Amino acid sequence: MALSLQPGVAEAIRAHGAETYPNECCGALYGRDGVVTATYALPNTTEEGPRRRFLVRPQDYRDAERREHTAHCRRGLSRRRQRARSA
Repeated sequence: MALSLQPGVAEAIRAHGAETYPNECCGALYGRDGVVTATYALPNTTEEGPRRRFLVRPQDYRDAERREHTAHCRRGLSRRRQRARSA
C-alpha cells in the first residue's frame, strides 16, 4: 500500500533527520487509510553506535501509541460535537 503525506509531514520528517544527522533517526507516522497526517519523533537510545543502528525503548513506543490514541479520540470527539451543533 502506498502512503500519501498530508502537507507538513514530509517537512517534519526532513527536519527530524537534519536534527539528528549524522545519526540514525526514527519516528512514528500517524494516519488512517494510507494517509499520513502527523509524525512523532522518537529518540534513538542505542548504545551500539547511533550512526548505524537505532533503538526505540518500549516506553517511548508506548508513549507514541498513547499520543496517537489521544489525538484520535480528540478528533472523533470534535467531529461528534460539530455534527451535534449543525443538527
